Formats: sequence, C-alpha cells, structure tokens
Amino acid sequence: PDDIAEMYGVSQSAPAKYNYLADPFTRQVAYHGLHEVGQMMVDQGFEGMGCTLAAVRRGKNWILGRNFDFEGGRIFDTEKILKWVFPEHGLAYVSVIWAGMVGAVTGVNEKGVYVSINAAGSDDFRRVGLPSTLVILQILEHAESTAQAIKILEEAPVFISDIYVINDRAGDLRVAEKTPKRFAEYSFKQNGAV
Repeated sequence: PDDIAEMYGVSQSAPAKYNYLADPFTRQVAYHGLHEVGQMMVDQGFEGMGCTLAAVRRGKNWILGRNFDFEGGRIFDTEKILKWVFPEHGLAYVSVIWAGMVGAVTGVNEKGVYVSINAAGSDDFRRVGLPSTLVILQILEHAESTAQAIKILEEAPVFISDIYVINDRAGDLRVAEKTPKRFAEYSFKQNGAV
C-alpha cells in the first residue's frame, strides 16, 4: 500500500500531454515495469545488456562499485538520481533510481545493508509478481543484515530473473540469483566481479 500511495502521489505531477497514452496513475504503475521489460530483453539473448559489479576486500569490509552496462540511450545515462528516503515505517536509505520511480536499483540503508540488482538471463518468468526494484525497496526499508535481506529476497514473488548483490556492515557479502522458480546464493569471499 505504501508503494502504491507513493506512485499515486508522483502521478499527480505527471505531464498532461501524455494523457493520450493512459491516465497518469496507469503510466506511473507501468513505469515500474521498465526494469522487468529490459530484463526480458536480456533473457531473449541480447548479451550486450547487463551490469557489472566489482568487489574489493578491505579488512572485514568490502568496497563495492557497480556499473550500468546497458545501452538505453542518453536518458538512461542522464536521468538517474540519488534519492534519500526517510519512511514513516522502516529504515532510512539512499538509493539510485530514475526520476519518478518509487523503488531502487542500488542502495544502502541506515544499518549499512547494501543491495543492487544485476541482469541474469533465464527462461523463467511469470506474468504476475513484484518488480525487482520494489524488492530492493523492501530490503532497504526492512533488512538490518545480509541474512535478513536474503530472507526477504527468497520470499519475494518476482517477475523475472536477476542477480542480487547484498552486503552489510559485518562484511557478509553474498550474491543471490533469483528467478520466479529458483533461488541460489553464495558468499563472496575473494576480490572479483559479478
């Protein structure tokens, strides 16, 4: 309900010139399916799409860097924003997302839990589910550790396949592969890239 309420609020400032496509709220909800549509393109064999994440161990902690290796045009590159959120219920967080979106593609919360999504090709998909960007939002608002984030992710009914990279202040870095039908995760012990 909170996500829907925020989407409705954002839709109230949507430009009327696009009303011929759909009403503002419908457009706002559809906007949140963009990641899933892009991922379905990856699932169809467009190998040039995806993201890279590099992890370098420093003591018990990690330095993480991620790149959007997806060519979606200039707007994809220039319209990303850093969004600071202080929810009424849940943990405060900062995330990377595109203007007008409620979810996140990368973020870290006040407890030090980091999460990002990277493309993962699979033939698993379903017609009804929770957009991955909103799964990330749930993790950021409610997980206080990597273990809690993994539990939220494992239970999420997703549309498409993704790789999730999750880390916490204790240095528990894990990579999870989630499809609508399958789930696998492993600890990231060495420096490297996903």
